[in-house]
Formats: sequence, C-alpha cells, structure tokens
Amino acid sequence: MIGIAKGCMNFIADDQTKFYEETFVRQVEAAFRQQQMDEDTYRELMSETCSSSDRTAILEHYTNLFSQLIDYHTNRLLERITVGAAFIEQLDKNDPRYIPAMTKYDKLCASLMESTNRKQR
Repeated sequence: MIGIAKGCMNFIADDQTKFYEETFVRQVEAAFRQQQMDEDTYRELMSETCSSSDRTAILEHYTNLFSQLIDYHTNRLLERITVGAAFIEQLDKNDPRYIPAMTKYDKLCASLMESTNRKQR
C-alpha cells in the first residue's frame, strides 16, 4: 500500500470512519489489482490524505473520494462503450465477431444503466 489517508487514522478512534477508510482502500486496491484502474490514478487516490480531526469533515473527505472513484469507473465504462461502438460500426453483420461484440457492448451498456440507477437512489 502506498500511503492512503493514514493521517485520519491518527486523529480518529471512531470505528465508522475507520470503516470508510478501509473500504475505500479495499476498493481502490481491488480495482488496480484487477487492472480496472491505471497506475497514475491508483497512486493519486492512494496518496490522498485527511488531516482533519472533525468527524463531519472526515466523512465529507471520504464521500468526495468515493465520488471520484465512481466517476473514474463511470468514465472508463463510457470509454469502453465508445470504443466498442466504433468497433461494431466497422464490422459487417455477417462478420463472426459481430455477435460477440454486440453481446459485450450490450453488457457494458447494461452495466452503465445499472450504475446510473444506483447513483440516482
């Protein structure tokens, strides 16, 4: 681990806040390990620090970090959809790659819709 927000751990004895930090670290590390995140973004997110000792400010800090993480994943998904659409567009409907490409494209679009619906709740 590179050094995520360890500053918060020094100021807080609150289990809920520790939970947010640990959850964020797990999410970022898992995304990087599964190659769903580039190294620069991983390093940037893992280097974020929280120097506040105020519980509200700390929770706002992690809310912001989770929002950044969601936006990152959404943007990556949109990029994959765009690339997929361009690939499908250049294929003939009789091309053997067409149906698998459409299946993958449909799954990516469904994932985006699911993510959008979750975000709206």
